[in-house]
Amino acid sequence: PISSEGNSSSVHFKLVGEEKIRSRLKQYRSLDHVGVDSMRISRAGPSQELKELVGIKSLSLENNLLRSWKEIAVICCGLPTLEELRMGENNLPNLLSLPPKSPALEEISSMFSGGNNDSPKPLSNLKILVLNRFPYSCEAVTALGVRFGLLTSLEELHMCKNDLSSLPKELFSAKDALPKLHLLNLEYNSFVSLEGAARPLKYLPNLSTLMLGSNKITALEECKGGGGSTPSPPPPPTPSSNTLVLPSLTTLQLQDNLVGKTYEISGPRPAVRAASIIRRIAPQLKHLRIIRNPPLESTFEGDSGKLRMYLISRFPALATLNLSQIRKKEREAAERFYLKWCRSTYLESKGAAFLKQIPYYEEYLERHGVVNASSAHAQKAAKLSSKLMKITLQCDETKKSKEKKLPGTMQVSKLKLLSRRLFRLDKRADITLRLTSKEDGHTMVLDGESLPLRQYPIASGDTIVVCSE
Repeated sequence: PISSEGNSSSVHFKLVGEEKIRSRLKQYRSLDHVGVDSMRISRAGPSQELKELVGIKSLSLENNLLRSWKEIAVICCGLPTLEELRMGENNLPNLLSLPPKSPALEEISSMFSGGNNDSPKPLSNLKILVLNRFPYSCEAVTALGVRFGLLTSLEELHMCKNDLSSLPKELFSAKDALPKLHLLNLEYNSFVSLEGAARPLKYLPNLSTLMLGSNKITALEECKGGGGSTPSPPPPPTPSSNTLVLPSLTTLQLQDNLVGKTYEISGPRPAVRAASIIRRIAPQLKHLRIIRNPPLESTFEGDSGKLRMYLISRFPALATLNLSQIRKKEREAAERFYLKWCRSTYLESKGAAFLKQIPYYEEYLERHGVVNASSAHAQKAAKLSSKLMKITLQCDETKKSKEKKLPGTMQVSKLKLLSRRLFRLDKRADITLRLTSKEDGHTMVLDGESLPLRQYPIASGDTIVVCSE
């Protein structure tokens, strides 16, 4: 450096926190989470150096230059306590393409076996495997799980953005290949039906969560449904060897698909068929996410509130729908809506005896009695729905609050615009609305821009916090 007088001078400076950082770097042997994404890694390096990192439980190797399964085997053998492994966006070859008794496959198999019978097998503690944007992802899991028997502790498997349209039966039907798997994430793939994607999964005894959002699902069953303008109630299920049932499934995500597109008809039939098939496949379902399926949302004349009530009524054990908690009062209203809808749809055309065949109709009828358009309760509900809700808007940035009377038909996007004007927020800032219930203190995010407020469990007296970022 040169001073103002032209003389050479030196400047000494010290980084704030430098000693602390250096001290932590010296303790690399105690690291348990390591991420080396996009570091152009192509080799595992000396095995003796890996042995110094025996405490690593989570390792991310995404978007690197790994092209050999031998390198993966060296890494896995050197990290015996590994519980989470991310290998997406690495151009590794197809393990199943190697001949069964080829020297290359036998060498890889020997490396993954650990060589020493006294030491634990590589990946024996692995609980989470992420293979997003990974060529031959199904083949890799089949080789590791079925051929090598290394995934007996695996609990979560993520295979997103791999353009998958089917799953290999060999992977999931093999006994004890994935005995503990409870979450399977297949989002952003190319599946066209729920049954087509889920049929190989019936061999998984503990599968509780299936994520199929952002696929190309147009129908839930494997074969196309029939036409007709009047929806028919689903027939009672007849057990057969070909019937798909996932008895342990409690969470199903089907958002951002085209469910119902194959039914080129008007009316509520897509919703009726969707509810019937999902109920048959997942009888213990507790959490369903099926938002942003345009063909399905066009049912009930595009009234999203009616669609929500219908779906709630068809799943008595459902706890959340589209990430929104189902409260007791909302369920009771949904059951009364279901009774009214069934009578108006079937009573005149098919008769009272036919109503007894409809799922849950007799149960709800015994609980609520006859509900029709002229009943006192229906008139009261209509009056209540036309009233405005008294909501407190509270700005997280300015700490100010304002009370407003809002209609249930108001869209979330409109409420964001209103909040921006009321609190004079920056037009460039992103706004998030968080609902807090006065009744039980439950909090949730209003994330559906085009959804009306009545889609959410909002009541007079509740508070909506306006957060700007």
